[in-house]
Amino acid sequence: MFARVVLLLMVNNKRRSDSGSSMLELLLAVTLFLVFGSATVSLYTANLKRFGAEQYTGEMNQSVRNLMALITLEIQQAGSHPDVTTTTSAPITGSATPQAISVTETDNLNVGDWVTIDPGGLPEETVKITATGNGTITGKFVKNHNTNALVVLFAQPFTGGIVSSLGAGSSSTNNYLRFFGDINNDGTLDYVEYTYNSASKEVLRSITPISADSKSAATAIAENVSAISFTMYSDSLACVTQVRISITSNSYNKSQTNTITLSNTVTARSVAAASRLKALAKQPGGVNHLPPTPSHVVSWST
Repeated sequence: MFARVVLLLMVNNKRRSDSGSSMLELLLAVTLFLVFGSATVSLYTANLKRFGAEQYTGEMNQSVRNLMALITLEIQQAGSHPDVTTTTSAPITGSATPQAISVTETDNLNVGDWVTIDPGGLPEETVKITATGNGTITGKFVKNHNTNALVVLFAQPFTGGIVSSLGAGSSSTNNYLRFFGDINNDGTLDYVEYTYNSASKEVLRSITPISADSKSAATAIAENVSAISFTMYSDSLACVTQVRISITSNSYNKSQTNTITLSNTVTARSVAAASRLKALAKQPGGVNHLPPTPSHVVSWST
């Protein structure tokens, strides 16, 4: 609208100039142009800044949601235990004395696991592993088995899939969380640790295969997190079967602070299943073949 006014005034001014009129109207037109032009630029700049702030806030919100989704999925896998299949690489002569036998693969076989040799065959037996070595497992193998005999771990879940010192029917809140299991559902046992750096406002995560010699270094996976908490809940058998996650993140601009807080309660399904199996094992005639917490997890989580 102001452009039309300016144009009309300039045209009218030209006509009057041709007839010898003053330059007053031209000066007025230029003044109007500067006033309206400045207002337009200011409005555009303000909208641009607001759009930038909203875009950053949206990205921050999505980052927090992604973090929540990752932690939720991994807690759901805590305590899970993949089946393991290997074969003997030498014949076994049965003995009442524990002995180390050679197998082709020992990954994800840990002390306390129960393996079945020649499942479905006449010499079938189930043996508890008392030690592992480079290509060997130790246990009381009382039957004879041939080379290439099938050795299977029909895995049961871990009661200690979420690492905690809680007693029965209690809870605890911390800014860190430690758990293990077949986290990526790829047949590999992994130990996962979440921690919080309050100085840098970063959430850090490390993931380490149980078979590794040392724990992996933690890396930052989320920033601008002003608070994070994990509340663990144990059941009547002292198994942590649920975790409540709370994440708060802030974004700042010149005019305001935007805060988002997300909360979610997650059930560790495998740990819950292990707890039920543990309860059944306590009944008359019950058999407890549940695996213990791997030694590396014990050392890495202390």
